[in-house]
Amino acid sequence: RESLCPGRSVHQQGRSPWLEMAADAREQLCVLLGQLEASGAALSPKTMGLISKELIELGARWPQGGNHDTDIFRRLGRLLPKWTDGQQWDIVAAFAPLREDIRARMVTSAAALSQWLSEAPDPEKASPQRLAEHFQSIDQMPQVLCYRQCGDLDIRARFLVSVASAIRAAQEPLQAYVATHPPALELAQRLSKSFFAMPDQGCILEPWLDARLERYNDTWRLVAERAVERCRDDLQR
Repeated sequence: RESLCPGRSVHQQGRSPWLEMAADAREQLCVLLGQLEASGAALSPKTMGLISKELIELGARWPQGGNHDTDIFRRLGRLLPKWTDGQQWDIVAAFAPLREDIRARMVTSAAALSQWLSEAPDPEKASPQRLAEHFQSIDQMPQVLCYRQCGDLDIRARFLVSVASAIRAAQEPLQAYVATHPPALELAQRLSKSFFAMPDQGCILEPWLDARLERYNDTWRLVAERAVERCRDDLQR
């Protein structure tokens, strides 16, 4: 692969204008991420604020379209907890590839949890260890806490319902089964706090999930009633 050479313009290296912009932006983002990853301990709030502004400005110049390096946005996603909630929101909003990474992870996680729920308590297909792996993969993806940045409401709902359903299943009625692998219950509790704990209300997982499932039931009931009404004559023949 051709590398950037200091002192030579991109055009001198035979790159297109789009690649010039992309290479420059990617190089700057890599430098910022490298500094953050090497810092180890938390930097001062002032320094983190300055870096967040640099990232937001870089996001405004990030080339639209084309192929993006998914690894670099995975790295950025893992570093998000270094900033305040507001700064995280602004950083995610600045980079479309980061929002796409979050969306893809939500889809994958929702599918994995839904499959586990459909197969549990089969110790081979849906073991407590496998549930812990699914929970851990979400716990290690701090970027998905910015799920509201995903513009697809259906994907957001499916993700949250699958997470809430798996947590509730792990705590009840499958608690005895899941408890054979304690890390699964510990991770369930951690995700419950991460996604469903409200400052003034505590954990709202149970009422939120009940309300969501009731809404789904009402929707399906309405669809079924309309289908029966449309096909009434055929059904009575």
